[in-house]
Amino acid sequence: MSQRITATIEKADFIGRSVELDALRRHGRGDKKSNALLLLAVPSVGASELLKQTYDTLFHEQGETIPIYFAVEAADKSAKNCAWRFLNLVLEQTAAFRRNDAKIVENAPNFAELAELEDFEWAKRVAANCRIDAESGDDRACVRNCLSAPFRVAASGTKFFVMIDDLHEAAYLTGEIDFFEELKSVYSQGSLPFVFAGDRRFLYGAAQTGTARLNGAEVLPLEPLDFTDAGLLTENLAWRLDVQINEQTRDLMGRQLAGNPTFIKFLLQSARAKRVDLNSFGQVGKIYADELFGGALGGFYDAVFQKIAPNAKIQKSLVNLIYNALTVEKEKVSLEEWQSRVGLDDTDFYSATARLNAAEIIRTTSNLVEAMPENEVLSDYLTARFRLEIAAENRALVVGEMLSGFLKRAPQTMAKFYRQSSAIGLRELLSTFNQQETPLALLDYSVFNEQLKGAETAELSVGDAEKIRLPQIFYTAHTTAFYPPIENLTGKTRSAVAL
Repeated sequence: MSQRITATIEKADFIGRSVELDALRRHGRGDKKSNALLLLAVPSVGASELLKQTYDTLFHEQGETIPIYFAVEAADKSAKNCAWRFLNLVLEQTAAFRRNDAKIVENAPNFAELAELEDFEWAKRVAANCRIDAESGDDRACVRNCLSAPFRVAASGTKFFVMIDDLHEAAYLTGEIDFFEELKSVYSQGSLPFVFAGDRRFLYGAAQTGTARLNGAEVLPLEPLDFTDAGLLTENLAWRLDVQINEQTRDLMGRQLAGNPTFIKFLLQSARAKRVDLNSFGQVGKIYADELFGGALGGFYDAVFQKIAPNAKIQKSLVNLIYNALTVEKEKVSLEEWQSRVGLDDTDFYSATARLNAAEIIRTTSNLVEAMPENEVLSDYLTARFRLEIAAENRALVVGEMLSGFLKRAPQTMAKFYRQSSAIGLRELLSTFNQQETPLALLDYSVFNEQLKGAETAELSVGDAEKIRLPQIFYTAHTTAFYPPIENLTGKTRSAVAL
């Protein structure tokens, strides 16, 4: 078994991402038309682990291309600090690959320690140029020189594949220099294959705007795990953590947590820590409630809000606004109306809402904002936080009532899912209509009943049957997108609108 270097889980346990992993490996080998690839990820669904698995795979293959993995961190505080860390990491990972020594990456040596390596002369020249710019006070030139380090080394014939992760964190770097703009400027002019990865809403918008744009970049979306892969992951983790589950609770966790591998891991790790098996809906509900009220699930969203709005008063105001949009208003409202309620100036307010949108806590379009009720975990978190912090309700009462709601919802969630699984895909079917001729009996039951019902298969012939020309459909949507209450009658997938 290959040694893990940057990856946090064993390759055998990395489930449901084989297609994306293969796409990244082929991109790194230069098999794509464009050298630029955008990994657009739903927040917290495992983009970082995917890139780390790619790095480890390419490192152990010891091919012609040196992989580089770097993650932007808000803790860098400035573009210059982030760029310096990138330079050190490029030198470190290059030395490790050339020596086939993963310990160099694991030990994370500083530049002085790297300089002691006998074959490090090439890196000293690269670092010297960056240091000259830094000492001269030209921070922008320093940032660009650091970011272009792989290109400088590649000039001697070395091939690189650069993967830069968590680019949405660049929004938290302060100072006059825009890290992502400088990054785009450097890499859009080169020929090295590279991947820019991050939360999809931030990354796609930032890549297509600004002075340097990545309009020709290929796109690799990263969605939550599908139902089957979420089930496999749940079974695998439960086995490794020695937590008993059954088919019903496995399916419930996959649906309740929307195929989010991070959230699935939180639940099973909590069950392991509490020595509780998850072989009933009641046990899943209790662990879910524990995670939401003070566990890793609640902590995950606490950290998101703390980063976006460190001020506790403003944070509570935002939670109040989003909860009201989720439960009372249920319609899009203008950003100006939200701003008047929260009391922030233009810069702080639009920065906060942009970050909330990038984190998929809210959805902003055309100066309008709305909640995201489809994310049940987020909705439960907001409900719990509103009732405890803003409505100041009794904690025991809130926990008890919400737990009761989880237990009632569980069988309804699975029944709804199984109904959807048996649906014919009405919206997708309508989108195939393109003026084809089809027998009227397929669409009109009265004609079918009169002409074809009860006939033996061998007797059926529609060649001479009356036909109708289908319309040309250019847009379809679930009816709930236009009239949400209809979901109470038909379910989301059993009614569609076509133009």
